[in-house]
Amino acid sequence: FRDHGYQPLTGYNSYFFQNHRDASFTRLLSGDGQLLGHAGLALQEVMFIEGFRDYLAPKSVFAIGNAYGWSSIALSLIFPAARVAALDPLSEGIELTNSLASENGLSLTAIVGSSPNDVAGTIERHLSGRIDLALIDAMHTNEAVLADFEAVQAAAHNETVFIFHDVMTWKLEDAMFAIRDKGYTDRKSTRLNSI
Repeated sequence: FRDHGYQPLTGYNSYFFQNHRDASFTRLLSGDGQLLGHAGLALQEVMFIEGFRDYLAPKSVFAIGNAYGWSSIALSLIFPAARVAALDPLSEGIELTNSLASENGLSLTAIVGSSPNDVAGTIERHLSGRIDLALIDAMHTNEAVLADFEAVQAAAHNETVFIFHDVMTWKLEDAMFAIRDKGYTDRKSTRLNSI
């Protein structure tokens, strides 16, 4: 990111930033001092997901929400044997993500598109229609999270792991309860995690 003129700002303690809720999450600072995109995984969350390598070896990873690529690139680095696809409507961030992936030999493709409409086609084209791990980090409403999950669920299998970002921060617990109550976790033994 720095080679492209972006400074990642991540992992700050909210206490030292006037209790700003999103201080820990990652934003990119451009060379002209502008904060870009939406907040991605905090550095602490990246380190938490790194621990999954001891238990998971996904071959395909799908992310809804890419912004400028911080979280997608982190997933690609954490799981280097996986094919990673990320979906986001922000074309500028998609271009940066794909440039960084290409320059660093990452098996990552970022695609311009929206969820839930473009999920099935993207997973089919870029991940052969099956996902082992999904990160849902897009629109932070209960309705959007539920729609994202349902769209991705169609390509899931018994061992698929779902990671939901910002659940507690954005009060998205209702979506988690709805997923539980609809029986998804019982029917397919899907593992759900929220950070």
